[in-house]
Amino acid sequence: MIRFGLLIGTCFLYLVHELFPVPVLHSVFLLACTFVFLAFYTDLKKRGKIVTGLLFSTGLLLHFYQGDRGVELLAGINQNMAILSIIILAPLISIPLKQEGLLGVVTDRLKEQKNNARSTFYSVGTFTMILAPILNMGALRIVDGIVSKLRLPPKVLSSSYYNAVAPAFIWSPFYASVGTVLFMTDMPYTSFMLIGIGFAAVQILAGSIILRPKKNGPAKNEEGKQVSDEARKKLIKLISFIILLLIALILEEAFTDQRMLFLVSVNCIAVPLLWALLRNKWKELKKELIHFKERSTKSSTEIGLFLSAGLFGNALVQTPFTEVVENVIIWSSRSSILLLFIILIMFMLLMAMMGIHQIVVVPVIITILLSPNVDLSLSVIAFMCVFAWTLSASISPMNPLNVIISQCVGKDGFTVALKWNGKYFLSITGIAFVYVYLLSFIA
Repeated sequence: MIRFGLLIGTCFLYLVHELFPVPVLHSVFLLACTFVFLAFYTDLKKRGKIVTGLLFSTGLLLHFYQGDRGVELLAGINQNMAILSIIILAPLISIPLKQEGLLGVVTDRLKEQKNNARSTFYSVGTFTMILAPILNMGALRIVDGIVSKLRLPPKVLSSSYYNAVAPAFIWSPFYASVGTVLFMTDMPYTSFMLIGIGFAAVQILAGSIILRPKKNGPAKNEEGKQVSDEARKKLIKLISFIILLLIALILEEAFTDQRMLFLVSVNCIAVPLLWALLRNKWKELKKELIHFKERSTKSSTEIGLFLSAGLFGNALVQTPFTEVVENVIIWSSRSSILLLFIILIMFMLLMAMMGIHQIVVVPVIITILLSPNVDLSLSVIAFMCVFAWTLSASISPMNPLNVIISQCVGKDGFTVALKWNGKYFLSITGIAFVYVYLLSFIA
């Protein structure tokens, strides 16, 4: 209970700090983030303790070497709190969906399609795609919890999951990839939205062609495939809910001039409260909050990684390592934008394979790309970083997306990403190069 209160209290402190960024509150915010890290550190597995412990201690030592003292030794530990707040609070959004039975339609539809490989691919992908923009990778957990008892082909499932979630990494403000990049570049979501959605649409189309099973399996129980009026209404409500939420976020950003990450966190809290008020479902909300409490305290990996990575990344920016990376990036940006894109992808993929999360690498890269020595538009910088993040997260067996999909289908990360879906990632990377070239030309 104490740890849960500390975690949620720090999420609220982040919201207050965004509204009132006074120095005293900033110091309290740094200390609160540190207490959260230490409180959840003991829950980490051995590898997690080693990785986050090294990031945390190295960050402190680097800050000390650079002359920082006192609370300034913790500078940067709050850097990723905006993303972490969304990861912690996002499950609250699903409470109205569960209580209104809008997720139950998924189960019925998938049961009807389980004997048809191609229909299964499209059905699983569609439902995951509907949930992914707001439920983040929690959508994978929800859908897999539904399909795990249906004994669907693992390869078909992995392809459906990748084709549904990877595009959301490109455009959804609920994902760290988009949120971090927009936060670091101070770019409004409305300026990036069409860029992200445009590529995501092409990505989904390419995936639907490349990844779909070559043959349909035997389709049994044809009459069962008819969607009932009730199920259709629930599906329409589910899609409408997500669209309205995204529209609300866009309007809120336009009228309040607040950052998208802040608005997403606020809506994660406001939506279930508004639902309980309008529907008089306070008892149901209370029950769901008990489950939410249990789930949120199990997020020790994300909490430890994001907080320690923020501290480490903030300190790393001022080291000679950054100078080497900066020289390579500046040289490649002056040679060719495509060469720069290749280097960014390879560097981020290499770091991901070594277990260094994108949340550490991307802020360093963006800091360099925003310097006067690199002449690129914000839209190009944002897209390149978001895509490199997405690709490395999908392929590296050390990253949550690859790990979750591998666990869902019961195969190792390299088999799932490269052997089964390698053609897909190679294809969308080629498309991304064309997209970057077009963006740079337009900009």
